[in-house]
Parts: sequence; structure tokens; C-alpha cells
Amino acid sequence: MVKLSEILFHEEVSTIVQMLHGTKAHDWDYEKEWRVLHKTAGTLFHYDSRALTGVYFGPHSSHPSQMMVAHLAKRLNPNVTLWLGHLSAHEYKVEFDRVEIG
Repeated sequence: MVKLSEILFHEEVSTIVQMLHGTKAHDWDYEKEWRVLHKTAGTLFHYDSRALTGVYFGPHSSHPSQMMVAHLAKRLNPNVTLWLGHLSAHEYKVEFDRVEIG
């Protein structure tokens, strides 16, 4: 059980980390997803912008969110590829198509 008071008032970061790591099904392990958390608001995470090679939007992501993230990603790395997911009609999986956002 997660107690909100522990997270908000006692900086119980391990609870948050557990929640985030525990929400991903093992079927998706191949994605090699990174999740970064900071204890202090406004903390920046630095990486070489060339390391950002692709952004995958889930099938239920909103168009405004896609546009915002796509434009930010393109500013960081103009060569980034963008992928839009849709639920497969035949299997339990998400399929991605490459998209261009102008």
C-alpha cells in the first residue's frame, strides 16, 4: 500500500521508485525504457542530444502532447525519428508507424 503522506512529507523516494518500476509488465522489457526521477523540482538531467534517436507515442497519447514533445525532441536532435503507436488488430501488441511532424 502506498501512503501519500510518506511520499509528500517524508521524501520516501523508494516508494515512488517501486511504483514506477512495478507498473511495467515483463512483456515490455525489450523496450529498454529509461525512467529518471529527481528529488528536487527543477533538477535537470543532461545527456548528449544525439543519444535521443527516437520518440514513441502510445496509441492513447493526445495530439497536443505529441506535438509538444515532437517539437521539443526535434529541437534537441533534428534527426530524431517519431513513431505513432496503434493497437494491433490481430495480436496483443502495439504496432508503430513512423510519422513526420512539420
